[in-house]
Amino acid sequence: MADLLQILKSKTVLVVGQLKTSRTETLEEYLKGKVGGLYVFGFSSPMSRKGFGRLTQYHSAEKVREKPLSIFSTPNHKGTTGPAVLISFFLTALQFFRCFFKLPSRPEVFIGVATYSTVLGILLKKFNCVDRVIFYCLDYSVPSTAHWFANMFIHALRRVDAWVIKNSDMVWDITSRIGEARKNFDRIPLESYNPIVVPLGYGEGIERFRPFEERERWTLGFVGTLSSNQGLELIVDSLPELKLKIPQIKLRIIGDGPAWENIQMMVRERGVQDCVVFHGFIQDDEEVYDLLSHCMIGLAVWTGGADDNSHFADPGKPKLYALLGLPIVITDAPQVSEVIKETNAGRVIRYDRKAFVNAVEEILLSTEELGKCLEGLRSFKSYCRAEQIFDEATTETMKRWKQFTDKPASPKFTGFSLQSDLNRR
Repeated sequence: MADLLQILKSKTVLVVGQLKTSRTETLEEYLKGKVGGLYVFGFSSPMSRKGFGRLTQYHSAEKVREKPLSIFSTPNHKGTTGPAVLISFFLTALQFFRCFFKLPSRPEVFIGVATYSTVLGILLKKFNCVDRVIFYCLDYSVPSTAHWFANMFIHALRRVDAWVIKNSDMVWDITSRIGEARKNFDRIPLESYNPIVVPLGYGEGIERFRPFEERERWTLGFVGTLSSNQGLELIVDSLPELKLKIPQIKLRIIGDGPAWENIQMMVRERGVQDCVVFHGFIQDDEEVYDLLSHCMIGLAVWTGGADDNSHFADPGKPKLYALLGLPIVITDAPQVSEVIKETNAGRVIRYDRKAFVNAVEEILLSTEELGKCLEGLRSFKSYCRAEQIFDEATTETMKRWKQFTDKPASPKFTGFSLQSDLNRR
């Protein structure tokens, strides 16, 4: 392990990925004190109400500079596969390359968080601008009965995914289900690229546990993108029945997305405005953690339907809730639900209103059951910490890259600005 740390200290790493999804920031937090130099190019979801981004540079653990970026977004778009989203990705790519060629030093390792980001790294590698590319794959999509454009986009994305795998030096899959899906649907055998399973984790600094007297005893918490696959319709639809047994019930919704107006309309139609608080998107993570840690249950009820790819993903919500001390009510779509059931860190249900109501009532109305879930969180938390997860992933990666680890650090990188071209003449 000591040898590995020395190797990392001699390397400069560039991480590119979407912000506020926990993957990019967690990698940033883990790497900034372990590598010689670190750049992070982060951008918001194309469906954010207001686009934002940043380019951050670290030397060892010290932040040297951070430049805010303006990212094009499509907040009124009713899906994730429309032409406007493609335009957003294209404009973000242009901004990335403009930033990259002004970096003061050359990164040796590029880590792309998700397919789109990794494409940028592979293009850089083909022009000898980086040495190695890691593809951190977060999910996998299968065709459905959805709109023809959505299916066409999914087929195209899977072909890009295959190209990215072929051209990456290492593949990190966030769950084992992704590799199985590629084998079954795309006929890509695991042994052809030998991925490492690297689940989502969080840094230790997030952990907190509030005593009962500091919590809102009857409050449910939700954080995430307000989209059709997140199950907020089920939650809001269940509130009138929950209010019959728990009049003090409250729901805090933290986040933004295309379903924002639809959810607000449902709240009015069900007459539950008095027990729903819309916080919207909150930029400050600490404020999000503070709000959630005052709740009593964290909600993660994916639909498991045709537009939901959580079956192949490792969503961050349940692990964040656990580290903040919240028992979890989760549907059985994502793989992590199996661990939650095994550790009794909450309730695993099918996507059904009655099942949801029963799960919430069982936990909130029984101090004994609530105590059992809080005890179960202690076991589940061991699956949620990033340090151990990334230690194992980087160790295995460096072992496979023996030739690369013996290579000295790259020389100073002056970029490809017009002034540099003139100097070479």
